[in-house]
Amino acid sequence: MTDKELCEKVISLLEKTSTSLLLDNKNNLRIFTKKDKSLVTEKDLLIEKLLSDELQKLLPNSGVISEETTWNKKKYTWIIDPIDGTTNFIHGLNSYSISVCLGEFIGDTFQPIIGVVAEPEFRNIYYAIKSEGAFLRKNESNIKLSVSKANTLSECILSFGIPYDKSKIDNILIPTKKIVLRSQDIKRIGPASLDICRIASGQIAGYFELDLEVWDYSAAMLILLESGGEITDWSGKRINFGKNNVVASNGTIHSELLKYLVIWWYN
Repeated sequence: MTDKELCEKVISLLEKTSTSLLLDNKNNLRIFTKKDKSLVTEKDLLIEKLLSDELQKLLPNSGVISEETTWNKKKYTWIIDPIDGTTNFIHGLNSYSISVCLGEFIGDTFQPIIGVVAEPEFRNIYYAIKSEGAFLRKNESNIKLSVSKANTLSECILSFGIPYDKSKIDNILIPTKKIVLRSQDIKRIGPASLDICRIASGQIAGYFELDLEVWDYSAAMLILLESGGEITDWSGKRINFGKNNVVASNGTIHSELLKYLVIWWYN
């Protein structure tokens, strides 16, 4: 099976999963609190199990790393976030996603090959295949994605995230204040996967957050890179596999955005 054929299978799977999620009654959801104070529902767990089983059928002998339960690393590994934005989902907000990435481990380096992010409430599917561009599938049309052409923060709307560890709140709010004074506006939308896809589609120009896990950003990272954007840690270094302080942008504002994060974080 080619990467393109495999990507289409993943898209179809996420379309079906999104439809099922929309049809389900969100009342009386069983909700649990994890050790990091974030929330998980029974739907997260059910979708994770479904996707894990189906994706491994598509690519036998592949591994799965998922937010809620699974860590099975192999040369070719699926990274799954069954519901990114669970808190939004619980409260009836329409900004949440289902995120799947297939990548290859070369030593300790994870190289994304396919990234798919579904936005169930709007029937949007963002997707990318390495070296083949990034696209939005909407109403059976495939729209090629490209980042905004903004050159400075003063031309931009950006987004940011709040860490679950509230002891780190100043670490995000202090640089955010500096950035908002130099940009058109900063929004708190979420989740991370969709904010990064919004950069890929040119809706916003930048995004930054602390302590993102690999399932939060891996699929969206490929979509952003294939649309012409840039993503690094807060020191400007390449994203390593695992937890990262992430900054993503259209590329042209990246150094300016980093300047205010680096000054705060590393001084």
